[in-house]
Amino acid sequence: MESQQSHNHNQLHVIFLPFPSPGHMIPMIDTARLFAKHRVNVTIIATHANASTFQKTIDNDFNSGYSIKTKLIRFPSAQLGLPDGVENLKDGTNSEILGKISHGISMLQDPIEGLFQDLQPDCVVTDMMYAWTAEAAAKLDDPSAAS
Repeated sequence: MESQQSHNHNQLHVIFLPFPSPGHMIPMIDTARLFAKHRVNVTIIATHANASTFQKTIDNDFNSGYSIKTKLIRFPSAQLGLPDGVENLKDGTNSEILGKISHGISMLQDPIEGLFQDLQPDCVVTDMMYAWTAEAAAKLDDPSAAS
C-alpha cells in the first residue's frame, strides 16, 4: 500500500491565482476546492486581506483531509498610500483608490512569478485579468505547467 508521503509526492500540484474582485475570486476558490476534493494538491495565492474572505473555509477543508492551502503575498499598500486591508477592487470607493489598487495588483507580478518558481506546480489556473501568467507558467521546468 502506498504511503501518504509517497502519495502526496506524486500528487498533481495546481496553483490557483484568483483576481482580487469578488466576481472573480468566489468562483475560482470554489473551483480550487473542487480540485482538492478530487485529490489534487492545491495552493491558492492571495494577499492577506483577500485570503481572509475565504481562509476559514480552506482551513476547514484542510482539516478534513484535503490537500489545500493558501500562500500569502504582501500587497504594497504602504507604497501606494492605501490603508492596510484595501487590496480588492470592491474596496475602490473612488477612481483614485481604484487606480491605486489596480497598480498594486500589477506590482504583484514579480512576487507571484517567484512563487511559481519556488512551488514548481504541474499546472497554474489563473484569471484572464493576469495576462502575464501564461508566459510566467511557460518558464517553469515542467512544460505542462503552461496553462
